[in-house]
Amino acid sequence: MYVLLISKTFSCVIFFENGLNQSIFQTLRGLNMFIRGPVPFEGVAKEAPPLWILGWIACAVMLLFGAKMLSTQLSEESNNESIETTVTTEETVSNLNSDEYKQLDNKIFENETVGYIIVGDSRTVGLNNAIGEDILKSKNIFIAAKVGQGLNWYEKEGVSLIKKIQENNYYDRWVIIFNLGVNDLYHIDEYKSAILNLQEDYDVITVSVNPVIDEKVSSVSNSDIEDFNKQIQTVSNRYIDTYSHLQKNGFSSSDGLHYNNATYEMIFDIISNEIDSSENNMR
Repeated sequence: MYVLLISKTFSCVIFFENGLNQSIFQTLRGLNMFIRGPVPFEGVAKEAPPLWILGWIACAVMLLFGAKMLSTQLSEESNNESIETTVTTEETVSNLNSDEYKQLDNKIFENETVGYIIVGDSRTVGLNNAIGEDILKSKNIFIAAKVGQGLNWYEKEGVSLIKKIQENNYYDRWVIIFNLGVNDLYHIDEYKSAILNLQEDYDVITVSVNPVIDEKVSSVSNSDIEDFNKQIQTVSNRYIDTYSHLQKNGFSSSDGLHYNNATYEMIFDIISNEIDSSENNMR
């Protein structure tokens, strides 16, 4: 829209670029010729005050009238375009066959960002130290863990720590990797409830409590760990059995409870491979 005010002859001309120009221009022209008179602007205040006042009022009224008409037309055009776009999209989607639907889902998942939070105890802290934060962050993996802790810490601090990590790092979806239990296996029922509650809000991967060297540890035994793992697996939507892998392939631990870097790297590889496999299956 362009507005042209010619003060010398007291003309007011408004041009619209959307097809309204002809009707608006003709109306303004008629009013302008009727009320402006032959008086130049420099002398209009003395010679014909009513005419120049009426002229400017008419211009203002017509400007508002034209703007309203333009706004209405643009709104109608925008609504029509939205309706056409919606109809086109619905028709396109409704015409997709099963393979095309799958391809559409794949494109959506390809653009989705996923963050992972490993919740654990001193063993998870050891894994973090062995792997390094740079590698973990390159895989969108964060650590929420504390040495010597278990269910009580998780409920009082761990849940808040999970939320804090999410607040500071944006991803479309979050996966919680749950790996607590070695310090308080006797809380099995409470752990099962905690996992069930967590699964209501997140995609959760439960990792088995890993083995110890019985001869070096008196506080926990592999027999107790196996019983715990069997029960925890019954409530887990997704479960990684690193325990059996370590028992089969061997592991190293100086104190019988915590592992060396090579063993932590082995555990991390198992978890990473499971993550990659699961995410690919979802696509």
